[in-house]
Amino acid sequence: MPPRVFEAFLYETPFIYMIVSSVEVYPEECLGGLWGYRAWSAVDRTRRAIVEQAIPYQKAERTRRSVEIRPKLEWRCKDMLYKLCQLELVGDFHSHPNEESGLSQPDKDSMETGDIELVIAISRKNRITPWKYDDNRKELSGVFGDFRFTMTLHSCYKPRKFGKIDLLCPFVVGIGSKYFDTSLRFPE
Repeated sequence: MPPRVFEAFLYETPFIYMIVSSVEVYPEECLGGLWGYRAWSAVDRTRRAIVEQAIPYQKAERTRRSVEIRPKLEWRCKDMLYKLCQLELVGDFHSHPNEESGLSQPDKDSMETGDIELVIAISRKNRITPWKYDDNRKELSGVFGDFRFTMTLHSCYKPRKFGKIDLLCPFVVGIGSKYFDTSLRFPE
């Protein structure tokens, strides 16, 4: 069982891959793995997951309310990524189209002690808001293009015990402010 993680640091590339993956299959759910490593800081005595890659599972079986990957295909992806770059699977991500970013009962049923799960709530935007992190709710949220996103990171820290953990992504905070236009359209 991996040790309990208290926060995760998300690099730019995995953030972008998760956003694009959730938009690509909207209004169905996306699913993928969070790849990186677990680290212990002696300075602030905190255990972190450092997420360097987010790889979507292309052959996941999707609906508007569920998504899953066959174990054989998941193992094939894990094996190949480890051979390529020696990153470990530190958690999973999936989207909740037009829903909240909390864990559903099937999400909880699939998690084991030590697992982390990043949930991306995605819906059509109702107004433009800059990206920000809410310390109290432990939510990273904002708008890109026509979509609003809310991301939360959850941990299963004891059997059947779940909690939100901090999601640090300095790259995205402030995007959508008056200095960064997120409503640009791709040229046709």
